[in-house]
Amino acid sequence: MGLIEAIRRLFSKNEQADAGPATLRDDLGGGFYCTYREVPNGFGGYHAVDMRLRKEAEPGFCRRITRSDGSFVHFPGVEHGPWEKQLDMPFRPAAMFRNELCPFENGRAEFQWLLQPDGRYFADEDGFGAEDCVEIWLHSYVDEQGRFLEPFSRYDGC
Repeated sequence: MGLIEAIRRLFSKNEQADAGPATLRDDLGGGFYCTYREVPNGFGGYHAVDMRLRKEAEPGFCRRITRSDGSFVHFPGVEHGPWEKQLDMPFRPAAMFRNELCPFENGRAEFQWLLQPDGRYFADEDGFGAEDCVEIWLHSYVDEQGRFLEPFSRYDGC
């Protein structure tokens, strides 16, 4: 390999690194799939952002579910309950931790949202920085048009 080719490869690798995270894809069954990017969440972990529902048979079909900061495009609200007293962080209608659009069943897909992680999430490998947080999961359902069907409610199934 010559010097010119080596320089081209070096710069093409840098351009790829600057392009940001790759778009990932999850198959949701029934000809549907979800695309998203995983980016740092500012708390030492990653979260899925720019979530979009798509259809194999309709390449032009694209329903955006979350924005690039994790906030919901059409937030359906929440079902209030005792879980709110367990919040140690300010409530924000955005997926800042783990979130997932599950496979379709009977025309709807469950959206699982980790609103607040267990306090160990914030600890380093020695346990320093751990918080006394309760893990709180919420969930809702999305129809085949990418619309939330109900407000988010407490979910204990994870």
